[in-house]
Amino acid sequence: MFKKITAFFTAAAICLTMAACTGDPDSDTTGDTLSSSSSENEYIPFDNEEENPDEYANSAGDNENGPDSADTQPAVNTVTVTLTEGMTMVKMSWLLEEKGVCSSDAFIQAAQNTDFSKYPLVAAAMKEPNVCFPLEGYLKPDTYEFYKNEDPNLVLDKLLSAMESAITSQMRSRASALGYSMHEILTIASIIEKEAQSEDQRTKISSILYNRLKTGMQLQCDVTINYVEYVIYEVYPDNDTYKYYYNTYRCAALPAGPICNPGMASIKAALYPDDTDYLYFAVVDGKALYAADFNTHLANCDELGIEY
Repeated sequence: MFKKITAFFTAAAICLTMAACTGDPDSDTTGDTLSSSSSENEYIPFDNEEENPDEYANSAGDNENGPDSADTQPAVNTVTVTLTEGMTMVKMSWLLEEKGVCSSDAFIQAAQNTDFSKYPLVAAAMKEPNVCFPLEGYLKPDTYEFYKNEDPNLVLDKLLSAMESAITSQMRSRASALGYSMHEILTIASIIEKEAQSEDQRTKISSILYNRLKTGMQLQCDVTINYVEYVIYEVYPDNDTYKYYYNTYRCAALPAGPICNPGMASIKAALYPDDTDYLYFAVVDGKALYAADFNTHLANCDELGIEY
C-alpha cells in the first residue's frame, strides 16, 4: 500500500490517484491517494466587517431649499453583487449578507425549504437521492443587481432563472449523448471548477474524471472532502451522513451533487472532455502533469515536489 499524502490539504498541489482501499474502513484516504490544489481557504467565510450604511437623501428639514430642491438625491436602494465561478451556495449567502441583500440564514433556509421545481433543472435534481443542497450547482455565477433587504426567494429566482437560460438545448442533448444527466454533468463541472488552476487544464481533468468513472475507479478528489468539512458541516455540523455521499474517497463514483456553482467554462469542459488515456494528474503552482499509469504519476509528483 502506498503511503498517504503527507500534505493532504496543500493549496498548490493536485494529484489524482488510483483507489486501492484497504485498512481502516472509516478512513477518508486509504491506499493510493491524491493531494489537492483546493485549499481549506476556499471555504473560509468572508470577513464580516460592518459596511458603512448608504447615505440617503436629506429630508426637508435637513435641506435649506426644501424637499423640492434639485440637490436632493433619492435613496440608493440597490446593490451590485458579483458571484464568482466556484462559489458554494453557503459562500454566496455570506456575500449577499455582507452586501445587505438578505441574511445568510434566510437565504439558506429559502434554498432548502422553498419549492423551486418550476425550473426543470431543479425539478430533476430534486429527484436525486442523498443530495444535501438541492440548489447547489444551479445558482449561476454572474454579476447581479439586487434590492437591499430583498426577499431571498426573489434572489434565488434570479440566480436559478439565469442558470436555466444558460443551459441550452444543445447542452442537454450533449449530456444525453454522453449518457449522463445534467445533474451529473454539473457535478462533474463543479469538480473541474475546483481542481483546475488554468483554462487549459479543464478539458484534460475532465477526461481523467470520465476515464476513472468508465473504469470503475474512485475519483478520490480532495475537493470533495473539503466540501463535506467546510460547507456541509458549516450548515449541518452534527450530520455525519453526507460524507458517505460526497466524499469521493468513500463513494464509488460521483458525489451526490455539485460541490460548488461552476462557471460556463467548466460546464463546457464537462460536456466536451479531451480524448486521453490519462487516469492521474498532478498540479503545482499552475503546472500540470498527467499520467496513464500510477508509476508515471509518482514520477510526476516527484518532479513537482509532491511528497508521499
